[in-house]
Amino acid sequence: MKHIQNTGLGLFLFGLTLFISLIFLGNYELTTIQFKQLIKNKNIKSELFISEMRTHVLDKEFTNPVNFSSEIKQAKNKS
Repeated sequence: MKHIQNTGLGLFLFGLTLFISLIFLGNYELTTIQFKQLIKNKNIKSELFISEMRTHVLDKEFTNPVNFSSEIKQAKNKS
C-alpha cells in the first residue's frame, strides 16, 4: 500500500511540475487579427490604447507571460 501511495504522489508531483513549467516554456504573441476581434468584441474606442498596443505588443513575441501582461498594463495605464 505504501508503494502505491508513493507512486501516486510521484506521478502527481511530476504532472504538477510539467503543468507549471509549460507556463514558462511557451511563447506569447498577439496578432493583428486577434487584436481587431478583441477591439470589436469589447467595443474599445480609445485610440491611445489601440496605438500603444500596436506599438508595443502587436505581432511581437514574448517568452514569458509576465512581460506580456506588463506591456498590456502599461498600454492601459497610458490610455
